[in-house]
Amino acid sequence: NDSCISRPAIVFEKTKRICLVGYSCVEERYLPGDLRYAHFTDASSVLGEIAWLAKQFDEVIVSCHAGNEGLRIPSPYVISTYRNFIEAGARCVIGHHSHVFQPVELYRGGLISYSLGNFVFDLFWDKDALASAILDVVLNEDTPYFKLHATHFSPDYIVEMMPTSMQNQFLYCLRDVGCSLESVTEESYRRALARYEQGNQTAKYKYFAKHFFEGRTGLKIAFLFQKFS
Repeated sequence: NDSCISRPAIVFEKTKRICLVGYSCVEERYLPGDLRYAHFTDASSVLGEIAWLAKQFDEVIVSCHAGNEGLRIPSPYVISTYRNFIEAGARCVIGHHSHVFQPVELYRGGLISYSLGNFVFDLFWDKDALASAILDVVLNEDTPYFKLHATHFSPDYIVEMMPTSMQNQFLYCLRDVGCSLESVTEESYRRALARYEQGNQTAKYKYFAKHFFEGRTGLKIAFLFQKFS
């Protein structure tokens, strides 16, 4: 069941009234009986609220937790949903959950960032999760302006700006993925997701084994007993 009890935040910027509202359509695994945020399974259930908010405020910014983890490209469902948010009246849609940075696109006078990436989460076995970016947005009257500042999460748990060579490669990759959004099908996406999940699980186990005796080994042993007992 959808629980669309959102609590929009209102920001006053000079003469503008800006509304920030957040949703999630990711299945709740930890507290499924105690949702304390606006959750939806059918995007149409929140489009009406976005349309209403767009009439009350100068700008509406939507934050949404959606999609699957690990892929540089969003799913057809997420692409369609976020574009519908713009069509309903949102000026900017900020996505997250994939743990990798996904394309940013300008769509019908609005801006969509499909995923902000993985700023400080320590998924060291996945090199794509260590590359992210800071998104700088200016909501102009006609078309939003944006700039990406590519970052890298180091093994020392420090967020660093990428060297120019790495930054260019990262941004070119994002551009290429963004150009292919229209060709993403459900079948091709599911195949790519299955390949990622299989490879990621193997990489995760290898990383765990390699670093088993580093840090708090006792906690790792307790984790293994809990997981496999």
